[in-house]
Amino acid sequence: MRRRIWAVLRELDLQSSFECGLPTLLHNIDDNVAAPANLDDEDFDETAAALPVSKTLSQYTCTSYQYHSSRSWNLRLEISQSLFSSRMSKALTYEDVLRYTHEITQVIDSSRPRMQKQLRVKTTRK
Repeated sequence: MRRRIWAVLRELDLQSSFECGLPTLLHNIDDNVAAPANLDDEDFDETAAALPVSKTLSQYTCTSYQYHSSRSWNLRLEISQSLFSSRMSKALTYEDVLRYTHEITQVIDSSRPRMQKQLRVKTTRK
């Protein structure tokens, strides 16, 4: 549960950073917290002594988005720092923009087939 909460806090902080054009509040925190396990809420409760084994990435769960977004966290944080940090803030070169665009596109493209498959399975079950 702590990983889920941390993932949500990081996402909210980063999103507000981009929306306000300010550095993230968490940019100085060197976190090495793993992505949340790919589990549904019903798979465990507060009495569980240990987490069950994470579901495969091809199975859609309520934490699938958190897992996939965590894959691009360091890149998105780097972009935020390049744009908004007072220490690092400078105009991005055209090459920087192309590199960031390419890297973000690669992460999205690598997640897209899994996410599309997961969503198809989820919607056909209803």
